[in-house]
Amino acid sequence: MSQSPPSAFCQWGTTSGSYPSQARSDPAYTYSNDGGYSGTLYTALISGLRPGVRYYYQCGFPTMLTPEYNFAAPTAAGPVP
Repeated sequence: MSQSPPSAFCQWGTTSGSYPSQARSDPAYTYSNDGGYSGTLYTALISGLRPGVRYYYQCGFPTMLTPEYNFAAPTAAGPVP
């Protein structure tokens, strides 16, 4: 019997080191290769972003988070090229 991947989350905000918003991150794909590596890729849907604003975020589990990353939301509505 295989185990389900653990629950994960992403947290974000507009100030480095402060993450007032949070979303669940769901397992999307589990992989393994001949080199003995395996893992699970996760996705998270975040909403309510303001155009042109820089956001700081971390993802992971309560006991293990990624380093902080950041991005700027697009300045115009619509798909990102």
